[in-house]
Amino acid sequence: PDTGEQLKSEFEFTRLAVPRRVYTQAHFDIMAEALIAIKERAASVKGYRITWEPKILRHFQASLEPIE
Repeated sequence: PDTGEQLKSEFEFTRLAVPRRVYTQAHFDIMAEALIAIKERAASVKGYRITWEPKILRHFQASLEPIE
C-alpha cells in the first residue's frame, strides 16, 4: 500500500524458473529431494524479517535478518 506498511499475504508461493536444455533428470531428482526435506522440517525452520527494502524490486535487494 501507499503507506509502506507490511501486509500479511494470504498465500506464499515459490517460483522455480528452469531454463530449457540445461538440467538433467538427476538435477530435478536432487531438487525434489531437497524440497521434500524442507517440507518435512518446515515447522522447525524459522523465517526472516526484512530490515531494509528498496522502493522497487524489494524481493531482489532487501536485507534480511533471522527471526528469533
